[in-house]
Amino acid sequence: PQYLNNFMMQPQTWTTGNVIVDVEINVYYDCVQHEDSVELILGRVDVYGHKETTPYIGNASSSKAIRSKRKRGLRPLSPKRVLQHAAQKIVPILMPRTIKENKSPRQSKEIDFPTLRSDEVPAPPLLDLSEVSSSGREGPRRNVSLAPPPPPKETPLRFLRAGKNDPVEGRRRYEQTLAWRTDFGMDDIIKEAHPNFDTIQENYIQYYHLRGRNNEPVWYEKPPKVNMKGLRDSKIGQDELIRYYAMLTEFGWQYLEQDDNQQSISVIDMEGIRIADFVGEVVDISRKLSAAICDHYPERAGYVFIVNVPYWFNAIWKVAKHFVDEATLEKIKILRGQTEIRNALMERIPIENIPPEYGGMSVPLGESPEEHVLGEFMKHNNALERGECPCGGVSGGCRFCTWKPVRSY
Repeated sequence: PQYLNNFMMQPQTWTTGNVIVDVEINVYYDCVQHEDSVELILGRVDVYGHKETTPYIGNASSSKAIRSKRKRGLRPLSPKRVLQHAAQKIVPILMPRTIKENKSPRQSKEIDFPTLRSDEVPAPPLLDLSEVSSSGREGPRRNVSLAPPPPPKETPLRFLRAGKNDPVEGRRRYEQTLAWRTDFGMDDIIKEAHPNFDTIQENYIQYYHLRGRNNEPVWYEKPPKVNMKGLRDSKIGQDELIRYYAMLTEFGWQYLEQDDNQQSISVIDMEGIRIADFVGEVVDISRKLSAAICDHYPERAGYVFIVNVPYWFNAIWKVAKHFVDEATLEKIKILRGQTEIRNALMERIPIENIPPEYGGMSVPLGESPEEHVLGEFMKHNNALERGECPCGGVSGGCRFCTWKPVRSY
């Protein structure tokens, strides 16, 4: 306890990382800077040692890995001793002035960390949000007057709610999103050229389609209809797909809907899904996309309808729902049968806004005003990139050239 108390009471400049304090010990940790202290968050601790001295705490990923460790003279540590071992072995080892940072098991280098004396170690300043720009990606020069406003210094309400009203966690998520937007160049992504836009649309079925009863944007997606072969034949890889999806998401929350606290309605159509589809490239991409949306567009999901599920899906859902928090679980409905789907959608979406594919009276999917303006925007960007756009890309040239994002977070 004395080590933990001393550490958390003194300002530190340590950052998230994987630190090796011994050749056979991995410590995953994070530090959260408070106004007058630093909170140490100790994550997973992987400890490996010879059986004569230290047993190991580890998450071996396969029986082969376990056998390998045993051959090296290592043995597992029982769960009951994990906390005791961490207190006795790990926390004291974090304190010495010199420890090792892991670059690879064979390439460690000595790092001289500051001592715990507060007069020698100044507290790291919080991120100055006024200096954050989200246009880290190279691209066409942008008219400064059309740049989005700088991000607010106060944590936006969405991030605070996503952090369960914990101001520290909400702030951490907010700054993480600002860094991601800078790295990904999100402020410019809608105005970029997307030369494979039409090809991806044909093979990756997803649409914006009108509004819900509370003016929520409605999003339809058909994961089983993704044509990975067609995408590969067009030399479109995962990175381009992820950037395309990020562009669609940004378009929805910057161009179509500008209320920072509005939420959406999602309809995920699972018609044609097979058990074999739960593994493979489509699931891998979907997992990455979902993680990015959850991390960087928090509190945007209002309702999620998973429709046209096969009979065996309920068995999978009974297991999967235990890993979903209650607040999210309340937003999700699993639906089968045309009547059940239509009635459930009508509770949230007017019948005249539901596409005929789901028993509604609107235009078909892909023919909504939102999809038309998205297609025109991308045609404009692609023509501008080729030097064929009549407006020339100058301010005042057309409605797309004069548009600017409403936020930079």
